[in-house]
Amino acid sequence: MKRARDLLNCWLVAMWFWGHAWAKHPVAVRRSHAWWFVPHFIATLPGRWRHFYAVEFIPPKGRRWTWQDCVLLFRGHYRVTEYRATSVMRFDSRSELMAWHAWKARQ
Repeated sequence: MKRARDLLNCWLVAMWFWGHAWAKHPVAVRRSHAWWFVPHFIATLPGRWRHFYAVEFIPPKGRRWTWQDCVLLFRGHYRVTEYRATSVMRFDSRSELMAWHAWKARQ
């Protein structure tokens, strides 16, 4: 039997992960896909060997303004995206960083 998912939102989920990790890992914020003026919160979790994971709580598609998605609270899904660092560089000044970025953008 399938268990009913809890009514949550992305901020509550991100704050739960942040608190569960004792505020060790950052929480990211971006604009919502649905409305540009609504923030969307993402929890980050560390991985091994230069990996980290972004955990999002996303609403169900096509069900806005129903009992499953009343915009502020919804019965969503957890989406996990894995990121991998390919290189790490340090710069002594902002001008060096901007020169490197301009050079990289031309390639």
